Amino acid sequence: MTYPDERIVHYEFDDMGKVVGVTVTRNGEDRVIASSIEYLHFAPMKGLDFGNGINLAKSFDQAYRITSRKQDCITIASGTMIWG
Repeated sequence: MTYPDERIVHYEFDDMGKVVGVTVTRNGEDRVIASSIEYLHFAPMKGLDFGNGINLAKSFDQAYRITSRKQDCITIASGTMIWG
């Protein structure tokens, strides 16, 4: 996809059609936005590596509800969340 400022976004897909990598090209220079994107069997993304080297990992329960979110071994959220 090419944007008006001439940035080109490249999406890499796996055999199931899910995005596994995103790269941006601008002025002839490629920059990785996200790579190693992994999914659970039925859709939720469970992790990825950002282009700046930070890793994101999510954990889910058996009903695919998120139970924790970690970035580079720092727990951002963990436990039960109640929506009201």
